[in-house]
Amino acid sequence: MFKPKSLDACPICRAVIPSTDRRSTCPSCGTNLTPYYELLDKANELYFEAMDAVSRLNFEVAEELARKMVTVNPYFKEEAVILSSLTSLYQHKFEEAYALALSLPPGHYARSELLSEIENLYEVELKGKQHYNLSLASARNNLWKDADYHIQKALEFIPYLPEPWRLAVKLAIAVEDYDTALSRLDEALKAFPNDSFLLAMQAELKN
Repeated sequence: MFKPKSLDACPICRAVIPSTDRRSTCPSCGTNLTPYYELLDKANELYFEAMDAVSRLNFEVAEELARKMVTVNPYFKEEAVILSSLTSLYQHKFEEAYALALSLPPGHYARSELLSEIENLYEVELKGKQHYNLSLASARNNLWKDADYHIQKALEFIPYLPEPWRLAVKLAIAVEDYDTALSRLDEALKAFPNDSFLLAMQAELKN
């Protein structure tokens, strides 16, 4: 989704400058364009670095880079919106991400791509929650194999939520498969090291 900006018009007289023609001066008014290219290059560099930080889920760094980017070049406000939308999306804040994507102009190159990605990931979360609910229903009816199948599917789709992990541990304990319970608990605590329920289950299983 990274698309570098180019200088397509003189900042002073607005004469068109072909993106393939990186001139040092404006052909119309003679303005020195070098400082504008330097600011553009720096903002593009910060934009790329922020995108990379988002891809590594390093959101604080991405937000700081986005602020610097807009400070360096205020024309990068739409790029800051893209970064904010992706940051919200990858933290599973779907409504926030959707609203930010919609705030981009209808013809913006990233708008439809963002909206499509948001919808796809939201569908994935819905599937995960459906499997979680099916696992709960099966467990209540002592259908342990069905419950275990659905909880494993839920963990494939929504491993970032603590509830499926808690249920996965409880299901293993219910059928007295303590090795699996401990294994799942170890994985769960890697994702949620401060979860009080998981910590209580760990204490109980190790006693």
